[in-house]
Amino acid sequence: MTFCIKKNVFLARKLLTGLLTYAPVLNQQLFRLRESLTGHSRRQVAVATAPYCYAVWMRHLLQWHTTDTARFPEALAEIGPGNSLGVGLAALLSGINRYYALDAVAQVDFHKNRDILEDLVKLFADKTRIPDHEEYPDLGPPLQSYAFPDHILSNDRLSVSLKAKRIERIRQNISNMSSRENSDMLTYIIPWSGALPPGMLESLDWVLSQFVMEHIDDLPAAYEQFYGLLKPGGCMTHHIDFRSHWTSYEWNGYWAYEEKTWRMIRGKRPYFINRMPLSEHLSCIKKAGFEVLNLIKTKCDSGISPNELARRFHNLSTDDLQTMGAMIVARKP
Repeated sequence: MTFCIKKNVFLARKLLTGLLTYAPVLNQQLFRLRESLTGHSRRQVAVATAPYCYAVWMRHLLQWHTTDTARFPEALAEIGPGNSLGVGLAALLSGINRYYALDAVAQVDFHKNRDILEDLVKLFADKTRIPDHEEYPDLGPPLQSYAFPDHILSNDRLSVSLKAKRIERIRQNISNMSSRENSDMLTYIIPWSGALPPGMLESLDWVLSQFVMEHIDDLPAAYEQFYGLLKPGGCMTHHIDFRSHWTSYEWNGYWAYEEKTWRMIRGKRPYFINRMPLSEHLSCIKKAGFEVLNLIKTKCDSGISPNELARRFHNLSTDDLQTMGAMIVARKP
């Protein structure tokens, strides 16, 4: 089968999948079949594990440390944690005292998160080396060292954050969340894009997300909301995936789709890929009032060429076209 035929067959499948979202029962059956054939369910299981969450958290922690913030953060919000609160649990085990999980829809498996906590405790107690790209190839950015960050998580800090009473308190918070009781360290807010508790305004030291911002349709509103949540001097770290998420044959082929085709592929999904390039994210971040402190890009020069871009993206720069992923670190003045 030639490349052109493979590409057209791939597009036809994506169009059919989008159209089936208008028939929920058929779409659910197709989703289960697709998971069994492609292994998507296995990949979902892989990211909802303690080592993966530990790897994600350590990368964000190291980026936060580059901001030269003198005081260790007290309150953190994670955008779009999905079914695992593992990144937030790792944050609590590092010494953060308040974690907010903000998501679009309820997805958390609380029983699974109790297991993740126990595994994370061991990883921290053993000062486990940070998993590298060989263990998680899609997880970036690359680090200069994968050793446990003793310069951030000192023995003195860990002696407090890993106290048995504190860990038991975190366990109780997970139990409280599952039974919808009040929790003093963990707060789960659904949907996060609506009105947030007034007490959260300018109360956070840090906002982070991992492979989430590429799914948010209204980027200006999102970054403005993050600005409102952060204290002056507060920071945010976002790792964004600009690949097409299997919507096109090439990793960046979704920028070749005209609007009508893209609407058909999206169908009635409540959230999807927003197709916003890195430059658009940076523009929204700066317009919201943030100062960009660090930017680490993952580049790839394969994929579609500039002459294949759809009309909406005909001015897309070569830098945007070749950026597969980016870690953005920004601060509220």
